[in-house]
Amino acid sequence: MNITPTENEIKYIREELNQFNNERVGEDGHTPLNIVEYDTNGNIIGGILGGTYWGGCM
Repeated sequence: MNITPTENEIKYIREELNQFNNERVGEDGHTPLNIVEYDTNGNIIGGILGGTYWGGCM
């Protein structure tokens, strides 16, 4: 087991999972929906990371 995978290993796993999922349920049609909020000094104070998949928000 490796708890610190390389970027290439992560990319490989992600691509294999995407292929597996696409073969079973089709393309997800992912559209990112990300929001970042800043304070008056321009520092990040929060955010939301999400997106749409298969026509719905996740």
